[in-house]
Amino acid sequence: MREPEPAWAVRRWGVIRIIVIALAAATALGLGCFEADAFLAEKPGFWALVGVGIGAAGLVAALRMIAFPVEAVVAYEKGERGPWARALEIILARTLADTGWLVVTIVVGVAVRSAVIVAGSGWSAGVIRSFVIAPLVGFIVFASLLIVGWLLVLASCGLARLARMRRTGERVPASAWWSIAVVAGLALAVPATFAVGLSDTTSVSLEGGDAIGAFLFGEVWLEHPWQYFVLWIARIGTYATAISLVGVIVSRWQTRRRA
Repeated sequence: MREPEPAWAVRRWGVIRIIVIALAAATALGLGCFEADAFLAEKPGFWALVGVGIGAAGLVAALRMIAFPVEAVVAYEKGERGPWARALEIILARTLADTGWLVVTIVVGVAVRSAVIVAGSGWSAGVIRSFVIAPLVGFIVFASLLIVGWLLVLASCGLARLARMRRTGERVPASAWWSIAVVAGLALAVPATFAVGLSDTTSVSLEGGDAIGAFLFGEVWLEHPWQYFVLWIARIGTYATAISLVGVIVSRWQTRRRA
């Protein structure tokens, strides 16, 4: 069976994996800038370092999704079996390996840092807790940005490829456009929701779905102006996702009725 293209996006030891490991190693080396006995999770600089270094690694790893044949969505909508399953299997396998190498790199870096500290001044609670928390935080940040990256890649590549198919005269079902619109809406809503949720320190009642209602339609009190901007991006993305899901259902129903 033909391998997914472009080949560089699914190569085991290609540019993507090398960059992911390099970013993980640079982040691990950066941990040496903090005080020996400090608990890293209590340092704002730690979160900035991991957010930039490991977050960038997650976005780079997400580029493997470029090899996913979005055109297969059209084949699926027409009732045909496409090569998407094989391509997705390869992409997920490569990404899982990227994740493993990233975690191993961080663990080795933290272990070396801890060994140097122990050799110089002995064990401390901060060293032990940092040894546990740093790889865990790195994995969570990597996975979060990986998902965001996947959505962005699928949305942008999907729209571009469907538009190219239409220009060549091939019929693209309406449900295929709506399916890509769902991904585009999620690409807006997911990272914006994360940003608002992680930065919001105000309290909202969770009884009776008040938090969801306030998030989507109500008045929300936030500390910084940029949070309101991101909140509206999250809302628009959520609205777009809901409308697009309805579009997918309606267009498929119309197609089946005509058939």
